[in-house]
Formats: sequence, C-alpha cells, structure tokens
Amino acid sequence: MVVFPRFLRGKTKDDQKKVLERAVKDASKETDAEERAKADKYVRIMRSILEKGEDFVQEEKERVQRLLKGDQMSPDKRGEMAATLNVLKSFERLADPREGAEVDAKEEAEGKDEL
Repeated sequence: MVVFPRFLRGKTKDDQKKVLERAVKDASKETDAEERAKADKYVRIMRSILEKGEDFVQEEKERVQRLLKGDQMSPDKRGEMAATLNVLKSFERLADPREGAEVDAKEEAEGKDEL
C-alpha cells in the first residue's frame, strides 16, 4: 500500500487521519480479492495506531508471534496471522528513522508528491 509510509511520517494525528482516509479510498477501489484483503489489513493497523498509539505495532507483533508459536491454529489462520506479522514488520521497519529517510529519498527521486 503506497500511502502507509506517509502515515508513519504524519506529524500530527490529523495528518495521519488524512492519510488513513486516502488509504480507505484506495482499498475500496481494489478489485483483486487478495490485494483488497492486504489493503484492508494495512487500514486496520493504521486505525489501531491512531486509537492505541504507536506502541500498538510492537505489542501486536509480539502477540501475533506468541500465537504463531502455538499449534492450536488452522493452516489458513496461520497464513493469515503470518501475513499480519509481515505487515506489522513493515510498519516497524518504516518507523525506524533510518529506513524512513531512505523511503523519503526514494519518493523524492521518483517525484512523488505528498497527499
């Protein structure tokens, strides 16, 4: 999802809400079911960050990792949880200032504008 790095760089909750609105619109336009599910996962995580704070990503990542260690889950659910973990790791990685700076430089080089 293209807008999620901008969400993390939002300086205020209002900035993040604007990016979230854009992400919701983009997700609703997705026609491929698999891509739509992925976009919806990003949107859910962004909403949770707004509601619960930036610690949500680390806490949720730890929770999902604990669940994945168990053997009480169907293979489909395990795949879904692994996908959630990957998205959480993406948020975590881009929250790292070094990684975020690389994304900023890449977007600037490609001429992408802010929302």
